[in-house]
Amino acid sequence: MFDLSGAVEVEGLSAAAATDLQRARACLAERQWDEAVEILRRLSDQGAETLVPIGPRRFVSLREFCQVQLAALPAEALALYRRRVDDQANRWFAEGVRRSDPSLLTRVVDEAFASSWGDKALDLLAQQALERGDATSARWCWQRILPPPAAPIESAPAAPAATDSGAGPPAWAAWPAFPDSSLDAAAIRARLVLCSIVEGALDRARSEWAELNRLHPAARGRWAGQEACYAEALRQMLDEAPGWPPLPCAPDWPTFGGNRQRNGRAEPPPDPAGARWRVRLTPAEAQGPEPPRPGAGDDRPFFPVAWRQLVFVHNAARVTALRLSDGRPAWGEGDGTIYRDPWDDAPPDRPLPDELFGAPRYTLTVADDRLFARLGTPLTARPMARAETRPGSLVCLDLAAQGRLVWKVPAEPDWSFEGSPVVAQGRVFAAMRRHGVRVQAHAACFDADTGRLLWRRFVCSAESPGKGVLYECSHQLLSLDHNTLYYNTNLGAVAALNAENGRVRWAALYPRAAGGDALHPVSHWRRDPSPCLIDRSIVFAAPADSPHILAYDAASGQLLWQSTDQLAEATHLLGTAGPWLLAGGARLFWVAIDGPQAGRPLHRWPESPKGPGIGRGLQAGPWVFFPTREAIEVFEAQSARHRRTIPLAPHGLKGGNLLVAHGTLLLATADELVAMANTAIQRPPSPPPLSMAQPNAIDSAPSRFLLGKEMGGLGN
Repeated sequence: MFDLSGAVEVEGLSAAAATDLQRARACLAERQWDEAVEILRRLSDQGAETLVPIGPRRFVSLREFCQVQLAALPAEALALYRRRVDDQANRWFAEGVRRSDPSLLTRVVDEAFASSWGDKALDLLAQQALERGDATSARWCWQRILPPPAAPIESAPAAPAATDSGAGPPAWAAWPAFPDSSLDAAAIRARLVLCSIVEGALDRARSEWAELNRLHPAARGRWAGQEACYAEALRQMLDEAPGWPPLPCAPDWPTFGGNRQRNGRAEPPPDPAGARWRVRLTPAEAQGPEPPRPGAGDDRPFFPVAWRQLVFVHNAARVTALRLSDGRPAWGEGDGTIYRDPWDDAPPDRPLPDELFGAPRYTLTVADDRLFARLGTPLTARPMARAETRPGSLVCLDLAAQGRLVWKVPAEPDWSFEGSPVVAQGRVFAAMRRHGVRVQAHAACFDADTGRLLWRRFVCSAESPGKGVLYECSHQLLSLDHNTLYYNTNLGAVAALNAENGRVRWAALYPRAAGGDALHPVSHWRRDPSPCLIDRSIVFAAPADSPHILAYDAASGQLLWQSTDQLAEATHLLGTAGPWLLAGGARLFWVAIDGPQAGRPLHRWPESPKGPGIGRGLQAGPWVFFPTREAIEVFEAQSARHRRTIPLAPHGLKGGNLLVAHGTLLLATADELVAMANTAIQRPPSPPPLSMAQPNAIDSAPSRFLLGKEMGGLGN
């Protein structure tokens, strides 16, 4: 058994900064505007790295916190502040417009938000974000131009005791609203509706349209190149939006979850049935798979990826590349190994220690014709009294050169790479863990060409189930949406970081499970890997150390909803489909995203509490594929109607993690990778598993747009 402290540490304020904040509050209470403004300005300049609570369990940077307080100043104090910063803000704004430089406009927002130029900078940044398809950032910019919500989700932190003057200090502001914008509020609200339509969040768009129509029913302006009534133009778009074609499905599956948002949707396979080829994933020289380990359950550790008619998988020591068509080696002869990486001077089938919490996981990422993976020991924590093992490494292989090693970065002593990275624009982002009595979660960025560390940022620290007594396997993955990284730490916090410099934009804490049985953990402790899933400006998280699924506003970190304990058995977030978040595990759940039922599973299969699910399912076209021990069940993703059963047991197959690429359905079991044929076949009874050196072609039978922006959501 283990017990966990609920304490979660983030990069908090120094004692000096906390004292200065208290002094600023006292000055505001005593109407000493000059000194209050100067303290907040100074803290803002110093506070890009530290966090301060701005609501229950939510933290933002000290810089943003101070900017919010400056924007909430009384008119007299705000005028004083603007006299000091408007000239500089005007220069940044004008130069940003002249050079079309969003960094200067961002500087206005970050360092002079409450200046007379803050709302204008926000408006331009929102337009630029929407033009590049980043509706989340556009929405966040436009939201802050409007007055604060009448009933905010979170209240500001409680004020401390009254000052010596006898008057209680004012409560800190919690919502970053621009104080007195002269921009057209109707146009801003119309663009918020547009953002929701672009994202495919039609229920939210209808609610926002109703508010627009209530407040500004006749407001007119430039819309799609001509003069129009905002409400009428958007009503027409809302009526047409359900009929728009869905986004095209991706032919490749280059990373865990299919894309950097962990919300991929594959092309549906034609008619999978039976096996076309199968290869063994455990070493051929081993005497069978490792014996079952307490707490591992029906483990499925392998998560292959697919790229350009090839499939890749690794087992900590070697990376294998096979052809999708027949399972033969991608290059040359042999068993398909393109890179071998011995670790700890031991064979790759070295048994893991008995005193282990968690289970190994093997993920990869392909980006820009390169493959990235964490290789070496899957252990990410060890008993404090035990000798240090050789740490794992992050490797980069050049697929254009048949897997040639480009670089290899070993973890430093007491550090571990959590899992495969997410890659974009020449940068490699990986989660890292630092061992100790209290485990530390960090995010790191490396140069994609050289492997050079560019930055590493502390996110949080908390007790882990091993508590320095057990070995641990963990496999946290980062998610990326445009320029923001999202990190479900499984240590009591979900965080958003600026991908450019690693600064934490927000961190949200959640109540952790108080403890459990280390040898027989309940379902939610088996959620690893459990990266954030991003969709429609919402970040979904299913932490392993909580029985809940959580939904946060992607831009602010505000908690939108928290599920009940009835979703504790959900171990995989598979994606979104219309109004649903799809979650798998022993059963398949359709969880409402919006409305009064948000966070509740309104459909589930099967209804009985003990389901047959095993492995990770996925979305393919309008369907969701759900693996069980003896079959793959296929449902309509949006209606939850069962459509067909793909039997596995009659073909001698087992359930596992699913992958679809270029019309081929693949199944990764505990010890095999299987490619399904596209038509039913006859199969000899009980054949022996094939090694990687002997793939067998069992069957060779053939088998939205809006203003120039594509729209999300699945079609029927």
